[in-house]
Amino acid sequence: MRFSLAITCLFCLAACGSSGETSDAGTDIQAKALLGQACEQNTDCEQGWCEENEQGDYCSKSCSSDGDCESQTDDDSPLCCVSSFEQESFCEKIIAGGQCGDHSGSCGESCTGGLNSMCGSDYSCCASSPSDPKAICSMPCETDQDCDSCTGDCIVCMPISGGSRLCLQCLTR
Repeated sequence: MRFSLAITCLFCLAACGSSGETSDAGTDIQAKALLGQACEQNTDCEQGWCEENEQGDYCSKSCSSDGDCESQTDDDSPLCCVSSFEQESFCEKIIAGGQCGDHSGSCGESCTGGLNSMCGSDYSCCASSPSDPKAICSMPCETDQDCDSCTGDCIVCMPISGGSRLCLQCLTR
């Protein structure tokens, strides 16, 4: 009797075994997104925060060099350690197939493909998209004279969202 009861219990336990899905009280446990992976909000990320980008929102974190930004994605979009306008450095996703820049560009210089990684820390890349051929390193300004040190033709102080102003290329010549 004990033997058949033990066999029956083993059979029942085997039938109730794991289905291969991890769950907790009936709900699936979702893995957190890794550095460079898509997210919708900060809590989606294993570390850091959810950064907005023209290519889509992704998990980012603070960094001190490009080596701190090893992407965990399969989309061939590298992450580069960038800082602009004296903000804390963070891992920025650049165009797929792109390479991190040398962080030395000054106002008016191209930042196409490498975005902020192409610009020095006192500048920010102004681009309509990651592959914008007219993307340039820019800086805050109050008047057109503040942009006199910028390289390139027709760089003027223009208003942007939030009441800020940046040195940008003229829209028309």
